[in-house]
Amino acid sequence: GTYVLEPAVFDLVPEGARMNIEREVFPALVGKGLHAVGFDGYWNDIGTFDSYRAANQDALAGRIAGIAPTKNRSTWIADDARVASGATIAAGAVIGSEAVVEDGAWVGDSILLERAFVGREASVEGAILGEGSRVEPASTVDPGTVLAPA
Repeated sequence: GTYVLEPAVFDLVPEGARMNIEREVFPALVGKGLHAVGFDGYWNDIGTFDSYRAANQDALAGRIAGIAPTKNRSTWIADDARVASGATIAAGAVIGSEAVVEDGAWVGDSILLERAFVGREASVEGAILGEGSRVEPASTVDPGTVLAPA
C-alpha cells in the first residue's frame, strides 16, 4: 500500500529500531487522526519475487491504468540500455536504465534493474537482476533467482 505520514509519526519509532508499521505504529495512532482512503485502482504488494514479476507483467500488458502497454505487450527496454544486436530479448523481459546485454546473450521473463549486466552467451530466465548486478559470460541464471551486486 501507500502510506502518507506526518513527520511526527516517526517520533513513535525509536532510532535504529526495526518495527512493523501496521502492527506497532498504526495501533498507537488509532483515535489520534489515523485515516484510511479506499482505492479502486490497481494494487499489488510487490514484496515477493512472484508478485514483483507479476506487477511488471501487468505493466507490460497494459493492465495498470495510466501505464500504456508496450508496443508488443511482452518486453520493455529502457532508451539508454545497451542491448547488442546479436542478443535475444524474449517475452516478459524488462531491461532497465543503463543495463547491458551483450552479444549472444538470451534474456526472457526477467527483470534487469539499472546497470545490470549480462555477458556474452549468458542465459537469464525467470530472474530478477538487481541494480548493478553481473552475469558473467556463458553463465546461466535459473528461474526464481534474484541477484544483487557483491
